[in-house]
Amino acid sequence: MDINNLKSCIDHDEATIRSYMRDPEFAEYMLQDAIAEGDIIEAQKIQRRINEAKARTQLTSPNLSYWGSVVSNAKLAAHDGRNLGQILSFLNDAIGTVKAAML
Repeated sequence: MDINNLKSCIDHDEATIRSYMRDPEFAEYMLQDAIAEGDIIEAQKIQRRINEAKARTQLTSPNLSYWGSVVSNAKLAAHDGRNLGQILSFLNDAIGTVKAAML
């Protein structure tokens, strides 16, 4: 195995969290299955991963009211005769806020 190819690999825990972020119904199915089988340790692991997936999803999900506000403010700025540079600066600040939340 070429060690250089391992740079793009992620561990099982991280892959599972990402999977749960993409498919919360699958995460719930896995949790219920572990509970049904009486595997408390596995159910606790799954619950921890679900909690992490939910926390990450809240940080990375676009907030529609926030973006609606950004667009409204940009439209108002354009209507008020502000120059394009000011409008782009406002939008750039908004994008920076979202990027910072994702770190």
